[in-house]
Amino acid sequence: MLLQLEPVIRSNRFSEPLASPPSSLCCRGFQWIVDVLKRGASRSGQPVGDLIISLDASPEQQELLIKALELARSRSLAAKRGAIAEALAHGSTSAGAAISETDFLRLIEDLDVAHFEALQVLGEARDVHLMPRPAGTISPWHYEVDDIGKINPKLKGQEHRLLAVLAGHGLAAQHDEESFHIIRGCWSITSAGIELLPRFEAVEGEG
Repeated sequence: MLLQLEPVIRSNRFSEPLASPPSSLCCRGFQWIVDVLKRGASRSGQPVGDLIISLDASPEQQELLIKALELARSRSLAAKRGAIAEALAHGSTSAGAAISETDFLRLIEDLDVAHFEALQVLGEARDVHLMPRPAGTISPWHYEVDDIGKINPKLKGQEHRLLAVLAGHGLAAQHDEESFHIIRGCWSITSAGIELLPRFEAVEGEG
């Protein structure tokens, strides 16, 4: 794929809009890759060609670039491409940063917008006066499964699937034992989930 991009890089045509809407998935994938590289370059404050050179400085950074381009060519959501671009910008600074960003890309590879929306529900404390059960029986930071769909109707019917994926990545946790203000089987966001949310929300609104 980089061989296909080389003429564009050399001609400095990343600042130009691409041709008319492509008719094939392959062409769209190429557009998505160019979009990610342009966004990453903008975030890192350097031209696209220099960003790629920076990401060729170590095996760790090369791995990050390869992973990012693999994801970019199959991710049509602008928000996901924004997160990939941010990973490239951060990873271009050092090999250590590249390792962390590659782990980040492996994480978001398995997540879609619905997963992030479910995580956003878990990441926000509810007004106890609006909770669907007597105040004091569960804390504002803990949720039963069907609460996810009640708060975000778009997620109704998907709650179990979304929570299972989030739990598999350590972003949400289910509580098996009942205690003060915690109902057995309820869910809450983890520290890893809290760290992830701002990063996705920062790019969520981009086109």
